[in-house]
Amino acid sequence: MQYLPFLHDKKFHEILVQIDESLAKNVLEDGCQVCGGKLHCGDYPRKPHGLPLKFWDIYSERISFCCSRCNKRHTPPSVRFFGRYWYVAPVLVLMSALVQKITDKRINQIYHYFGIHVFKSTLKRWQEWWRSTFYSTSFWSQTRGILPANIMDACLPIAKTLMKYYKLSTEDSLVEFLKFITPLSYGFHRVI
Repeated sequence: MQYLPFLHDKKFHEILVQIDESLAKNVLEDGCQVCGGKLHCGDYPRKPHGLPLKFWDIYSERISFCCSRCNKRHTPPSVRFFGRYWYVAPVLVLMSALVQKITDKRINQIYHYFGIHVFKSTLKRWQEWWRSTFYSTSFWSQTRGILPANIMDACLPIAKTLMKYYKLSTEDSLVEFLKFITPLSYGFHRVI
């Protein structure tokens, strides 16, 4: 397992906030999808897991809107959050991509390199989701055709395979991959 210094760099997390704000702006400009009403800020608190405490303020709220007429909630896609789950998206994706065999040694390395505690059962659940449930999502059915055939044939974990597709640094590949999977990040999708 490699040390990834960008996870400890506030600039990386601020870039993700900027992307989320841009995605939210698009939702706000579109208005309510139900009645066409104006949307108002309806952000809600989050308790981010998987990050050092110094970054919790960056992940303490999820951008969301409520309609002024029908009160329908509109939660924009996000590169910071993956559904309603506690672990933040960058950590969830990286751990799923980097950890192929779950051992006590691997759990200790995660704590050493990332400063976070992740249970074996949590990692197993993430891996199972990427290995089976992800392939049955409508998102995957709709997007798999735009990717090269070698992505489909790879025997690596899909998160790692898709990150390698971008042929960028780990940091930039992660950002691009998080953008790619934003349709899975909001609404009532049961993601992980």
